[in-house]
Amino acid sequence: MSKRFIEPMLGRDYERHSSGSLIVGRYFPDLLAPYSSEPIPKFLSLVDHRLRLGKKQYAKQLAEQEADFKELVFKHLNKSRRSLIIVLQGRDGSGKTGARVRMSEALSHDAKIFMPVPIFKPTDEELAHPFLWRFHKYDRMPQFGQIRVFEIAAGLNVFWWSASRNWLRRMN
Repeated sequence: MSKRFIEPMLGRDYERHSSGSLIVGRYFPDLLAPYSSEPIPKFLSLVDHRLRLGKKQYAKQLAEQEADFKELVFKHLNKSRRSLIIVLQGRDGSGKTGARVRMSEALSHDAKIFMPVPIFKPTDEELAHPFLWRFHKYDRMPQFGQIRVFEIAAGLNVFWWSASRNWLRRMN
């Protein structure tokens, strides 16, 4: 297994892959620390867009990445009694569903471990409750050793912010 799953990339938000692509990751030493706004890195300017992969190279690298992902899930998540939440947010056609399908294929479509969760605009009932209520109501949060992949459309964060702000306004 590659070290990037075991040791965080301290001090860096990305790592260059031999193919020329970037592996983006972020390490948070204290998940309970208050949020602080930071500039968003311009990762696309770091990618060499002239590089191309042939079909055989792509298949080989995809198989390696799927094996790493499978090892991460079966060896680390199950033994450590941890769960994993993956959030895919992007515009329509940006590859969110394709990435989710590849993750599911790597885990042999095991529904006990892996479940995709599409996120839509909150309903009026959901807006009347605390922000995370809808995820617990529909049992969308992962148990130990499970993975949930949340697929969010690019503009939906506006609705999330609006929902959170409305709930806070009601609480005051």
